[in-house]
Amino acid sequence: MRYVVLIMMFALGLVGCAGPEGVTKNKETESAVDNIRGETPMPSGRDSAVMNLELQAQEQLANGNADGAASLLERALRIDPANAGLWHRLAQVRLVQGRLQQAAGLAAKSNTLARDDLTLKAANDELIKQVNELQP
Repeated sequence: MRYVVLIMMFALGLVGCAGPEGVTKNKETESAVDNIRGETPMPSGRDSAVMNLELQAQEQLANGNADGAASLLERALRIDPANAGLWHRLAQVRLVQGRLQQAAGLAAKSNTLARDDLTLKAANDELIKQVNELQP
């Protein structure tokens, strides 16, 4: 159940980043989108290739293909390896996949790149906390 919620949060976050076209908003989705937007703010002036890969990753995840989403985020990271938000999103996908140690490591990597982004650091810390709670 927790994984389904995480998938939906990730998908809603990427939908929120894509813009309002084709998105039916209600009180619940707006709240979830706002939460994820606050969690991983979109840097300005991002490379369009990275944005396109993120959008494709959103589509893959929405279709239940976490492996495809992870692959696309990895490609985006090869283009923009200093993007702390991408590392966080990949950590979220790894958590959904049940790859707990990798999720925690990716969140820690995101924290090292986040610099003064306290919101992103808090989101990474929360993800690491979730990993610790899920481990036996």
